[in-house]
Amino acid sequence: MKLENYLLIFPAFVLVLIFLFLQIFKFYIFRLDTVRIGHFCREITKLNRIKNIKKRKILLLYSTPICNHYLFQELRKKSGFFFLKKNKVVNFSYYLFSKIYGFYQKRHLFLKFGHNIKYSDSPIKKPNLESPEGKKLLKKLNLKITDKWICIYNRDQNYLQKHLGEKKDHHDYRNFDIDDYIKAIDLFTKNGFKVVRVGSHVEKRLEIDNPNYIDYSSLEVQNDVNDIFIISHCKFFISSGTGIHEIPQLFGIPFAIINQTPLDSFFVRKFYFPGIFKLYRDKNSGKILSFSDIFNQKLHRITSSKFLDEMKIQVINNSKEDILNLAEDILLYLKHGRKPIKSYIEKNENIKNIVKKINKSYFLNDIQNNFLSKLIL
Repeated sequence: MKLENYLLIFPAFVLVLIFLFLQIFKFYIFRLDTVRIGHFCREITKLNRIKNIKKRKILLLYSTPICNHYLFQELRKKSGFFFLKKNKVVNFSYYLFSKIYGFYQKRHLFLKFGHNIKYSDSPIKKPNLESPEGKKLLKKLNLKITDKWICIYNRDQNYLQKHLGEKKDHHDYRNFDIDDYIKAIDLFTKNGFKVVRVGSHVEKRLEIDNPNYIDYSSLEVQNDVNDIFIISHCKFFISSGTGIHEIPQLFGIPFAIINQTPLDSFFVRKFYFPGIFKLYRDKNSGKILSFSDIFNQKLHRITSSKFLDEMKIQVINNSKEDILNLAEDILLYLKHGRKPIKSYIEKNENIKNIVKKINKSYFLNDIQNNFLSKLIL
């Protein structure tokens, strides 16, 4: 053992005693993922639910870099949680403590519907758009407070490289091009909506001649605070299944998923609006795999580009037309509510039967009608 590890033992032992002493005061101690925005949003709503249901105080161990400083600071101010920044001593202490109390406390995170983010469980409320900061942002984006906007996001390889400072390519199969939104943007803007692209460290700008499209993600005004102003006041949010799509749920904003992959993630939590996902092609035969084949070959759980390549599987992005069809349903929803949206009931039920056989705990989410009609079962 290195000398520095020996030097950790005494302060770690003292901190373990403090952790144990806190049990007298009904403390739960959890590690909070403050690096990944999706994990952060899911965990804080579950933790707030635990605090309210179990009537416990909660100490959170957090690390850097912080995924969104505004959300983190709001959590510190308004949640009633206690915070301790992780380092080698804290990590070692928690490891020792978890051997005694860890599983007992951790199991409370596995609440019924624990994957769902409920607006009522969020300790963070949306910022006031009529505040000086909100008005300043609207002016810079040439938006009025009466404008209606839809937020879009696409996953590319740039964000994780910039945010975490290292190359992360094992999830490249989840990426897609911002250009795939072009037809949907045109539809939304022709129907009285502005479209705002959100995100940070994006790989490229979307260059289109449309005064009602705002590439906010590429502007100097983009920052953690303004991200939340924009997203929390949009009318709808569209994204692939990546961390940022958890943010609108904190504020009760409806959202739809596109280009979801791995397919397993489409069913592990409840989505309240029909979505679409990537398809899988066998490189050897050139054929699109059926829905059943994807599950039977356990491709729905593969989370690495390398493994997909080794299995000779190509992941196919949703087309511009797929995203346009979903955008048409979103417009119907925004104008008339959920009822006018058509549902291919029989085929949806067949899908749900396949999914239920694989895992009874899956959520039986609806698939967008046009996409479903061409899906091979």
